[in-house]
Amino acid sequence: MARILVLTADVPYFPGKMGVDFFNLRHLAGRHHVGVVGPVYPQFPAQALDNLRRAVQQTWFWPDELAGLRGNASAAEGLRLPRVARLLPRSVRRALLHSLLGLPWGDHDGLLKLAVLANLAPYLLQALASGPWDALVIVQSDTRPWLDALPAHLPLALYFHDVRSHYLARRAPFEERPLAFERQARHALRQEREIAERVETLGFVSRLDLQRAEAAFGPLRSAHVAPIPIDFDYFYPRPADFARDGRQVVLFTGHLGHPPNVDAARYFLREIWPRVRARHARAVFQVAGALPEEKLRAEFRRVPGAEMHADVPDIRPYFWNAAVYVVPMRFGGGVRQKILEAAAMEVPLVMTSMAAEGADDNVGALLADDAAGFARHVNALLDDPQAAAQQAHGARERVRARHAVAAASAEFETLVLAAIEARRRRPVRVLLDLAWLRPDDSRPVAQQARALVSALLRHDTRRHYRVLAPGATLDALALPRVSRVRALPVDGWSLRLRGLRRVLAALLAESLPTHQPVRAALGQLEWLRLFDADLVHVFDPQARRAAELLPTVVSVDHAPDETGPAQGLVATDVGAAQAWAARLQLAPERVAVLPAWQDEGAAWARTAGALYDLVARAS
Repeated sequence: MARILVLTADVPYFPGKMGVDFFNLRHLAGRHHVGVVGPVYPQFPAQALDNLRRAVQQTWFWPDELAGLRGNASAAEGLRLPRVARLLPRSVRRALLHSLLGLPWGDHDGLLKLAVLANLAPYLLQALASGPWDALVIVQSDTRPWLDALPAHLPLALYFHDVRSHYLARRAPFEERPLAFERQARHALRQEREIAERVETLGFVSRLDLQRAEAAFGPLRSAHVAPIPIDFDYFYPRPADFARDGRQVVLFTGHLGHPPNVDAARYFLREIWPRVRARHARAVFQVAGALPEEKLRAEFRRVPGAEMHADVPDIRPYFWNAAVYVVPMRFGGGVRQKILEAAAMEVPLVMTSMAAEGADDNVGALLADDAAGFARHVNALLDDPQAAAQQAHGARERVRARHAVAAASAEFETLVLAAIEARRRRPVRVLLDLAWLRPDDSRPVAQQARALVSALLRHDTRRHYRVLAPGATLDALALPRVSRVRALPVDGWSLRLRGLRRVLAALLAESLPTHQPVRAALGQLEWLRLFDADLVHVFDPQARRAAELLPTVVSVDHAPDETGPAQGLVATDVGAAQAWAARLQLAPERVAVLPAWQDEGAAWARTAGALYDLVARAS
């Protein structure tokens, strides 16, 4: 059983939204230990959120109050931007902010995503401190700005709901400012290509999206198709005792703040509905969904026979009451979950060929891409209910084979486990914590640390090492100039400049009408990321630890009064090793005894290296 942590900017709940993620997480939690970190907002239904809390083992939801939660102040708490900088035009301050955060100019979504992560950072830190995790799962590719702050010791699996660059390019012709969306599409493509290079595995909702990604990103190291899961126990055909209201209802559903759905509703209302209404004067066009924008509400109020039903607690009665279900979408990405739900409930379907993309099962739909042809199909189904029912008959079973939760979510599980396996094939990266070590330190612990570090760096060519120490100590150690060894000077200018950039970015954000993307807890995550290590070796148990959240190996050459938690021990004395192993409840294989420190060499490197592998893989 694996321990899988999920980080999301959009917490899924069911009934409600993001059912694909809800069912995938519920399936995972039935076979593994699953934790979820994400934001919840006042409009989220409490009962649906409770369904998610019950479905998984642990949740950390912002802004819930959590025991022991540390403060999360701005990185510039108590400081103020100099007056001369506050006088700069807002556009200049915003451009500087984007530059300091590594975001391209105009990437407002990236800035918002960083602000979300800044809020989530203390919750993620608490989740990481709750126990060892085997993988970190992220949903959707617009979270690229998060990658530079996520812990490097966890393999990453990223699940694409759509190929965002492709979606934005398709959306551009339907917008008032198409060039702006074309620019966003190019930026999204750069981000997605970078994601593909940095994460262990990628998942897509359809083979079509996988093919689009391969064409746009180039060869992918590890990619999987995890189809959208549908709960067939929840979405079932109209019950025999359900009383329809007697009207000819044409139905469309979806999140009514999502641009593709808004465009589809308007397109049908303006160009298709008049043609249907001309033939069926008593027909009704219903749109049911969450969070409709006010302009769309107002337009529906002006059109005869058009009804909007916002934020309904149960969508199924609307499907059961409908004579025809329509999906008149002209752009979008991924796979339309609503199509699979309609097929599961055996409602006659009319859709555009774009809407049908990715739904590679036979859902029994009629297709049309022009308003006249779409209206003809709807009218034909309204004219002959028996033929309409025959068209929809059997769609449920055809869709079930691929999209039932047990089948579809098993593919999602495969995607996550593939990330864990991919990381296990990578050389272990070890952070050697010598931040306390000065060149003139002659204590036994210092001598022993120097001896083991020297042995590791000279004789271990399999693992990668990051040496965290003062600059003078690094000079004295004379680190080999090879790619597998990296120096991290604790007093170097790079770290100082990094801190200065964070403070300046926080001050600029406070001077602008924007959310704060730079907070103290986010800095702790970025510090952890900087090490790029799978575990840390602490040589002095009494010194302050530089990386508390990493799996830890501790050197104990005597029996100190106290040491922090550890997943492995290195000792020179068998008695001390046994005493500490018993105190920390460590199995014998997690203890490495290296006697005769004066005889440093390859044997030390082999013994310590084997322990590193065990701790990194098992943690």
